[in-house]
Amino acid sequence: MKGTGGERRSDAAETRGAGATQGMKTRVYYWSRAEELVRGVLGGGMRTYTIGPVLALLPERWRRAHFGEWGVDWPRATAISALMEGFGATGLLLVWYSVFVMRYGDAIAARGGDGFVGLFLVALHPLTWIICYFGCEGVVRFLAAVATGESYGTLPLALIAWGMERAERKRQGAPVADEVTIRTTEYDLQVASCRAKQHWKYPLTICYREKFYQVLSGEVLRQGARPYVYFLRRLPTNETIKGLEPYDPASVLAERPPGFFETVMSEVKRRGG
Repeated sequence: MKGTGGERRSDAAETRGAGATQGMKTRVYYWSRAEELVRGVLGGGMRTYTIGPVLALLPERWRRAHFGEWGVDWPRATAISALMEGFGATGLLLVWYSVFVMRYGDAIAARGGDGFVGLFLVALHPLTWIICYFGCEGVVRFLAAVATGESYGTLPLALIAWGMERAERKRQGAPVADEVTIRTTEYDLQVASCRAKQHWKYPLTICYREKFYQVLSGEVLRQGARPYVYFLRRLPTNETIKGLEPYDPASVLAERPPGFFETVMSEVKRRGG
């Protein structure tokens, strides 16, 4: 009887495990279908005016890596995003001033202060500085998008991206040169790297040893010091080169993650330039 009870419990556990696996597959399936539906509804230029202004707040490297194939007009989306940021900051500043006056107005008047004193105290408050920063950032982002076609994200998210990349580099350890294998079956070139090349997606073309190779598949994870593997083919003679960039397997050795202040200053210089 004890053995029978153990078998029943084992069967029940297997049934629950199978149900959980099936439930996970179902959720993944419906999530992928929902993503396809969203991409279909927000296809083409529609994304520029709907989801584009929100995505424009992200750092450029994040957008290039995850949303590069969405066909968003990033300068236009950034201009819309910057306008929303600027007007939003202006409205929030007015609301904050009203809240400050209602909360501290009587205390200021009781001590003989007037409206200028209240305005001065509001100007010294840290929240006022934060709101004004985002207002100024919106102006700079808008002018850069309209005048030069640049697409800048917001600085706080750029600093978050810097922190995440720095932590990831520490976890991965010291870099090693890419391992390049020239193949004759299925793929013409295989590149194994210790760092993810997030922008290596079809139809990107690289130039290696004066030959052109086109990225066919994205990264494939494996074990070892070079976990990111990419497969490429020789560029067909009748195909136009898209996104050409030179490639050096040792370039990863020269990378040096910028420091915190270097990141801030580079963002400021880019926006001011």
